[in-house]
Amino acid sequence: MIFKNYMTGVVQGGVALKGEILVPGSVSESTALIALAAFSKSSPSLKNIPEAIGIKTLNEILEKKYEDGVISLDISYDIEPLFAIPPILYRGFSVALNYQNDIPKEFREFIDILLLFNDAKEINKNSYIVKRSSITDKFTIDLKRHGPDAALFSVLLAISHGAFATLLNYPGDPRFLSFLKALEQVGGSILYNDGDNTQSVSVSLQPPFEFSLNTVVSYSLYKAAFFSLAAVATGGAVNLRNVNASEFTPFIAKLLKWGVSVESNQSSELRVWGPLSNKNISDNIEIKSYPGFIPSWGYLALVFLTCFPGNSNLIFPKEYFPQELIKELNRLGGQLDFSLAPGNFCVAIRGQNLKPGRKILLDNREHLLPLLLLSLLIPGRTTFINFEIMRYYYPDVLDLLIRLGAKIEVS
Repeated sequence: MIFKNYMTGVVQGGVALKGEILVPGSVSESTALIALAAFSKSSPSLKNIPEAIGIKTLNEILEKKYEDGVISLDISYDIEPLFAIPPILYRGFSVALNYQNDIPKEFREFIDILLLFNDAKEINKNSYIVKRSSITDKFTIDLKRHGPDAALFSVLLAISHGAFATLLNYPGDPRFLSFLKALEQVGGSILYNDGDNTQSVSVSLQPPFEFSLNTVVSYSLYKAAFFSLAAVATGGAVNLRNVNASEFTPFIAKLLKWGVSVESNQSSELRVWGPLSNKNISDNIEIKSYPGFIPSWGYLALVFLTCFPGNSNLIFPKEYFPQELIKELNRLGGQLDFSLAPGNFCVAIRGQNLKPGRKILLDNREHLLPLLLLSLLIPGRTTFINFEIMRYYYPDVLDLLIRLGAKIEVS
């Protein structure tokens, strides 16, 4: 996304981050809970909702009073507004989905789910009309090639139909499981059937229902990883509140292997501090779904390992391969190469200290936090062009960084 008026952000790297923060809530879980609340008779209290423009847009869509039978949604960059579709369909409206350009891959899986429910009809390659089909009995969906967001969306679509949905190969992501717990607390039926070769969960909930819970949205695994690496690499010390260490275990295991100092306690607080006991880091990491090392952690690890001496290899599934991020790191002086394996890309890192004083153009949502992490790690000043996109998606992260002592100038 490129804004018309470029905003410049300058980050001074190498400044130790110190202090205590409440890790912001998960955008995915927040989005799903907001959509779930739209089916209810009441207005629940949701706490720890992160600041995100997509969530703001979703709320605006759901709060608007519609009179026409077809609601038009122009989707360009954010997936969060798509979660308005299930409650809109339940209310008896149709949705016209319009894309300015070719449909991005991150949106395609939502279209695929709508097609599985027979709710979507293609008008042309960039437009769909979405209308609730007459099928309201049972659905079976294989989520093997879909992520947690698509799983959340599938559950909400099933609720809009009043249907019994069986999700095969559902994600073990903590945020998806936390959402299912909330669903159960408002009267939903959740049945797990995990076998040796496959796992499935069956879900049903008949709207409207009472949703009077005071729910605290679970912390963002992505942002917890970001602040952990930022604290360590700058030689700082940060206490992360609202972090369940057991859910964060796959990431903590890597931190410990890299020589990071970590402490956790039963009050959902994690303390991470630097400097590293060994700055020559070599590792082999396979990126896969939770409880493995998830893709968002992989993007952060890619940057982190590039900044330190050592030889590492990261194996990314084809659909999560960060080619543009690799190009940018190499432009800044990194030594990264990649090779193709069946269904995967292997990225070889020959770590070193990257060159300070570079300018970086921001235009990809997936790469914002990895590049922001890079600017904190490299000594010297990094200038970001189009910094507005960072404030657009991660205002809470920027505010927390400044609270921890980061030096960020915006003009």
